[in-house]
Parts: sequence; C-alpha cells; structure tokens
Amino acid sequence: MNCHLTPNFHFASHVLEYINTYGPAYAWWVFPYERAISVLGKANHNGHGGGKVEGTFMRAWWKSILI
Repeated sequence: MNCHLTPNFHFASHVLEYINTYGPAYAWWVFPYERAISVLGKANHNGHGGGKVEGTFMRAWWKSILI
C-alpha cells in the first residue's frame, strides 16, 4: 500500500462490519482490540520503515502467540 496505517486505522476499517454483526458499539467488549494494539505498539521495529515494519510486527505477533 506504500502508506502508514496504524492499528487503530485497521480497526476503524472494520467498524461497520462489527456493528452490523454485533450490534451497537457500546454492546460489545473491545478489550481484545486494545490488547492487540498494545502488543503491536510494544513490538520492536528495529528502526525499519518503508514496508519492512509490517514483517517485523508480524514476526513479533506470531512469536507472542506461539509461546
């Protein structure tokens, strides 16, 4: 995509789908999304940019899941 998308933007791109599926936003819990944002925010990006950050974040994400 060659643009900077934060995890919050990714969540925002799915909000309509979630509202249609789960009802009003106040009726469902957002802890899993907040946790995901926290994990991604703490991931080491090794100073990479320009598309390399995503790969680093994905490796860190999988490492945390497979523990």
